[in-house]
Amino acid sequence: MKRTIPTQLRVGRSGLYAALCGLALTGFSAYAQTDSEEDSDDVYELSPFTIDGSKDQGYQATNTLSGNRLNTENRFVGASVTEVTKQLLEDLNIDDFEDVLNYVPNSAPAESGGLSSDPTGNESIFGVRYRVRGFLLTGFSRDFFKTRVAPDSYNTQRMSFSRGPNSVLFGIAEPGGVTNAVSTRASFEDTNRVGMRFDTWDSTRFHASLNRELIDDKLAVRFSTVYDDHRNHRNPWHNRSDRYYGAVTYKPFEKTTLRAQHEWGDAERYNVRSWAPSDGISVWEAAGSPALPEDLYNITTAGDRITPAERTALGMAEFWPAAHTVMTVGDVDQTGFHAGRWAIRTAENLVPGYGQGQNGTVSFTDDSVIPMTANVLGNGNRNMQEFSNTSLFFEQKLMENLFFEVAYNRQDTNNSPNFATGSRDTVYKDIKPTIRTVDPNNPRTETGIEITNPNFGKYFTFNNTPVTFNQNYDDETLRAMVSYELDLRERFEGKLGTILGRHSLAAMYETYDEGYLNQVYHHRNAMRRPDLKPGQGLWVALQNYIDIENQVFDVPDIAHMAPRVWAENAEDLPGSDPSGVAPFWFGVAGTNTFSETTSEMFAMQNYFWDNKIVTTFGWRSDDVDSWNVNAAVDPDTLLRSNVSLVDPKTGATSSVSAGGDTNSKGIVITPIPWLGFFYNESSNFRPSNADQVNIFGEGLGNEAGEGEDYGLKFYLMDGKVTGSLAYFETTFQNQSTRGPRAGPVGSFDQSRVASRAAIEEYYEDVVMQPELAEIWDTRGYLNNDTYYNTQDFSSEGWELSLTANPTPNWRMTFNLSKQENVSSNVAPALKEWAKFIRTAFDDFPELKALETTLLSSDGVTYNTVADNLDVHDQRIVEISSLEGFADQRQPEMSANFLTAYDFKEGALKNFGVGASFRWRDSAAVGYQLQDNGSGALDATRPYMNDSTEWLGVFASYRMKFEGGTRMRLQLNIDNLLDDESLNPLLSREVNGQRFDSRWVLPEGRSIAMSATFDF
Repeated sequence: MKRTIPTQLRVGRSGLYAALCGLALTGFSAYAQTDSEEDSDDVYELSPFTIDGSKDQGYQATNTLSGNRLNTENRFVGASVTEVTKQLLEDLNIDDFEDVLNYVPNSAPAESGGLSSDPTGNESIFGVRYRVRGFLLTGFSRDFFKTRVAPDSYNTQRMSFSRGPNSVLFGIAEPGGVTNAVSTRASFEDTNRVGMRFDTWDSTRFHASLNRELIDDKLAVRFSTVYDDHRNHRNPWHNRSDRYYGAVTYKPFEKTTLRAQHEWGDAERYNVRSWAPSDGISVWEAAGSPALPEDLYNITTAGDRITPAERTALGMAEFWPAAHTVMTVGDVDQTGFHAGRWAIRTAENLVPGYGQGQNGTVSFTDDSVIPMTANVLGNGNRNMQEFSNTSLFFEQKLMENLFFEVAYNRQDTNNSPNFATGSRDTVYKDIKPTIRTVDPNNPRTETGIEITNPNFGKYFTFNNTPVTFNQNYDDETLRAMVSYELDLRERFEGKLGTILGRHSLAAMYETYDEGYLNQVYHHRNAMRRPDLKPGQGLWVALQNYIDIENQVFDVPDIAHMAPRVWAENAEDLPGSDPSGVAPFWFGVAGTNTFSETTSEMFAMQNYFWDNKIVTTFGWRSDDVDSWNVNAAVDPDTLLRSNVSLVDPKTGATSSVSAGGDTNSKGIVITPIPWLGFFYNESSNFRPSNADQVNIFGEGLGNEAGEGEDYGLKFYLMDGKVTGSLAYFETTFQNQSTRGPRAGPVGSFDQSRVASRAAIEEYYEDVVMQPELAEIWDTRGYLNNDTYYNTQDFSSEGWELSLTANPTPNWRMTFNLSKQENVSSNVAPALKEWAKFIRTAFDDFPELKALETTLLSSDGVTYNTVADNLDVHDQRIVEISSLEGFADQRQPEMSANFLTAYDFKEGALKNFGVGASFRWRDSAAVGYQLQDNGSGALDATRPYMNDSTEWLGVFASYRMKFEGGTRMRLQLNIDNLLDDESLNPLLSREVNGQRFDSRWVLPEGRSIAMSATFDF
């Protein structure tokens, strides 16, 4: 059924498109007639659609494209834009996008854990997430094409950070802003560069580039490559990438430029958390590290399970009840399988009164058991990415002041997130002298044979629900732009011409197609009772033994050790195995979405009165059609359909059409040469795709953002000192989110999924009641399909930025920022669902009594379905209690400073020195409870962490060899003071007192050495 979202009045596009094409044809046929009349300097004349980063001075970039898509001086742009130059990247010796963010006003990599919207740290596995002015952003652009690959300096001449909504740039985008990387182009010169970098954490980076002018002022090519294995203090962790880039510039005629760019590569990123592993040892040690009583070795009946009294006395607990079959990997002689139901483990250290579903585990606070820096999830929580990106540009000067551009981009991005170890970072000790094999005739029973445990006494992590993903994106964009500069000073002499000034006009037409395939797989056992179907296979849990002595925490690549099975390839199901376990990846959910977007844009910038008054106006219209197909259940096998085999446009199970107009208006008034006043307002909107529904399966509707920026611009000492003081107010209505951002520990998906698993197991032996079928099958209710929440979000604050080149060899930049964020109308559908599902289960008391896999707050028993319904209600109370109050979970204030000085003469000639400083205000990591006993959080009484400061220094040396080769050596020391103090990440009120359960692990001092050679 097609869901049509009401749209605003749409404007026809055919006229604009025809005009653009007509201008292109006219100009192309006319260029030969006028080439000879132009000055030779026109060969080097830049298109207004491009930026030449070679003119940047120090940290100052005088021009930008991020105001209105045209080359414009920063001082005349009303929007808030920060340009990061190549020099800044070189001085800081950073190439990674997330490191650059730390020096941009009100910007930072997205937090995880604690009170964040990503409490378990899982979302980062799907790509880079960052915040600007409090808004969560997940996208980038390269040359104003949307990209899913984070920029790297090896093929980037500068990065542009636009904050706040800007419809001229992206009508469909988040109102927090957008980051655009400007690609390095092939230039008309011969250059070579090679470089390398090493650091304290064994990071390694090699990069090389070659540029050749093949035909004078006509044809140039460029090739660049980088191998980057970026590491930090966590072990193991790396962000490794191999990337290759080629570019061609061809000028067949003076007024015509053809450019082509292609990048391809692969990357692997471990998803390490910022906190120490969770403690599953100290409770057992506090009990005296007792041996497991023999009668608890291998329990075969529910009546023999460990009791609460035994748990307290022994410091032990039992594994998740549904862990029927367990796969042992890691520090083992060979991979094996055993039965795990009701097996005993050392108990978790939990915050008193808080269970697993509330992030109740407590982190280690010293290295006595395991190094706090250990990443025990290893490569079982990582993302593998392969990508290619091709761009083509045709630029034509049609006549004096009239330019035309056609650009095309095609990107293919394949992500393979491996979630085998999940977020289960608790470290246990194996205290079972014996284990029980799996009965191959019925893996659900506890009737296997008891054997000696070959891993007795080892440490391990445990994930009862291993998951992996497949996410593919296909993006294709075609756009045409035309610009014209009308200079009235040439038509009107004297004062009138000065007042009327000059005017830049631009229009754009763009089509954007996006394909998105998302598939989810569960680790299941193909062996089952004869009366069960393939889709009813049990989970195969993962028990990963870790080698603490040698600090080895990796796991085998189980994401590729078993077949991935859908209904269409059911024949790939593995056969029986003597172990009783035949693992396969059960395709449990899938969506295949295709969207078509058409956009029109018009922008105008007016320079009046010798640039004393500069106005900007932009209008944009976007229309989106989206189709989606979901995986269906095969009734014969209970396997799901493979949606990658279905064309979403012809086989759609849902579709959406949406559209809207957005606009930008700005003014910069410069009454005196060194001081300007600016104001800018803009809007954005973003429609939901057909696969984005709430928990009731209903479409979300359009997201809408509006923003205002206003303040002062400084232009001092003939441009040697530039800066701005910007005040901003931004609102975001109907923002699409996963877990509700106002919640203290995210949404209640853990309890929802745990309830489903228990009911699934129950109905393996019982026929499902028809009354439950609707609740069960409806998308989002209790099934595995993804759903989204919404909220309204606002942000206001100010940003002071200054950049200076006091002398040709001294440069500096400084910014100081403040932000205050407020969430409201959080998860309205989720609140309604919590009421609905409680009422729905009143008719099924036998289901409410089922035990689930979610450990309760007593650390002994497991929640029932009824308990999880109570958890839902409590989540709603917690979510609601923070609405409408200042969101203090991000630092309210931040500051950054960077300076460098190059010695041009004297004993230190060719040496350079510099320093950097970053400061972040304290942030909320928890809340006291309200005094009314409701369990609601008191937003006016937060628990705060400590403010943080980072001091860095660097020194460089330059020299030139005979033959012209130039060398630059550089030493960077970050966190010079070596501050490794633990900083609270999550705090709760327990018995009226603050209880800190998680801490951020600072990186400590690190040293990096780099060398670059130009020849």
